[in-house]
Amino acid sequence: MTEGKNTMSNTPPQHVLTLEYCSVPTDWHRHANGGGWVFRHARVAETAYVGPDAAVCGHAQILDYAWIDGNARIGGHATVRDTANVGGNATVTDNANVGGNATVRGDSWIGGSAKIGGNAVIWDTAEVAGDVKIAGDTYVGGVIF
Repeated sequence: MTEGKNTMSNTPPQHVLTLEYCSVPTDWHRHANGGGWVFRHARVAETAYVGPDAAVCGHAQILDYAWIDGNARIGGHATVRDTANVGGNATVTDNANVGGNATVRGDSWIGGSAKIGGNAVIWDTAEVAGDVKIAGDTYVGGVIF
């Protein structure tokens, strides 16, 4: 941003609009804490952070002090909570749940009913889905479960 002038547009870019079939600009708003895009059915706590290039769509929930940044996409009925961090080009979707101090970064994809918690780190091109539960001090990168 330039000094004294808000240069952040309130019109979502096309790549954000395409996250929700037939959505229009009025279906989206910028989150007050970070300026990221939030779809009308999604829920984001005031205490959570959604960075300016991140998007929360579907019926996803970002709760507590969760931190979403980079080009991360949270959708479906996914939940990111506690102090979990999702960033880079990561996607969390379906009914996945990321909580605790977990970190999901890189080009990772978390879906199905996966639960990521504790201090787990999911990175690189990891794909985690199904009924998988990952917690503790676990590191997963570049593999498919």
